[in-house]
Amino acid sequence: MEKAKCLLCGKDDCTKQIDVRFHNYPQFNCARCGSYVVDRASHKDLEESPQKGFKLACLLHERKLRGLSGPYGLFCERWKSTETSIDSHLCGSWRVDDLLKDFPNPVDLFNRALLNLKEMVNHPMASIEKSAEELAYPLFCPANLLGTQLRYMADLGLIKFMFGDPDEYCGFTIAPKGWERIHELSRVGIDSQQAFVAMHFDSSTDSTWTNGIERGVSDAGYKPKRIDLEHHNNKICDMIIAEIRKSRFVVCDFTYQRGGVYFEAGFAMGLGLPVIWTVHHRDITNLHFDTRQYSHIVYETDEELRKKLRQRIEATIGRGPISNAQGIYVSDSLSRAAASCES
Repeated sequence: MEKAKCLLCGKDDCTKQIDVRFHNYPQFNCARCGSYVVDRASHKDLEESPQKGFKLACLLHERKLRGLSGPYGLFCERWKSTETSIDSHLCGSWRVDDLLKDFPNPVDLFNRALLNLKEMVNHPMASIEKSAEELAYPLFCPANLLGTQLRYMADLGLIKFMFGDPDEYCGFTIAPKGWERIHELSRVGIDSQQAFVAMHFDSSTDSTWTNGIERGVSDAGYKPKRIDLEHHNNKICDMIIAEIRKSRFVVCDFTYQRGGVYFEAGFAMGLGLPVIWTVHHRDITNLHFDTRQYSHIVYETDEELRKKLRQRIEATIGRGPISNAQGIYVSDSLSRAAASCES
């Protein structure tokens, strides 16, 4: 093990080691970014792209705040998720460009930043006292712009300044309106073990469901739920709405562009439920223009979908309460869902 400069945040208080488990790729251990492994092509790319490094540092720091410190794998475009000899030793792995798609857009940035601040306090009245450089990663904002973002958050009533200069070092608390926003973001289905799945169900997607989505959700500790048209007499749309309300989050697969999936995603977002967006790579160009802004899990194989879905759930929602030992592939998988809503 040797001292090294972190490829992501650029700080010098990092260590690096070579581990045969990772095909002799270097493993970095950083106090801000956690532990990560990079292949040679990504190593070179990140050395030459500090902006990419900063965004990745923010995303890994967000996971670290939620107790997920790695080791993670950051690989180039040529990497295949089937390289299980490496994957089996990692908590998660991505192609660098795929992970960068999870960086929040302007619409989501304040919400994600606020949720990160919540993880930094142990009491609602506790203050956060940090420098702009320290706050850059949980707030997804370069240090030289951090003061502007904090002032915007204060103007929105989300935080309240206590002392100091937000451009350099300051103390602030999450304001009552900020806690209201946090509650709103997590209020629906917070104690639920259920994940509602919206997708096109027919024989062509059986494998996507069984080997991809169902297993990915279950691997993350939740019970996947789908509604079956043929096995129920109740009005199908009423059942869908009721089940979404009972869920912790919603997985929406937009492959085949079914109208019902767009409806269910919008309804879930209106309730404040997290939505995880997925699409097969062959259909990504067909996504509706007003949903392309969201970070989709793009997959080619069912196994890739399974792994990426588990990683996204654990990173953004948190690991669920159901363990593998409890027999987790227990879903209401009654085939052919929501056709009346999709038509």
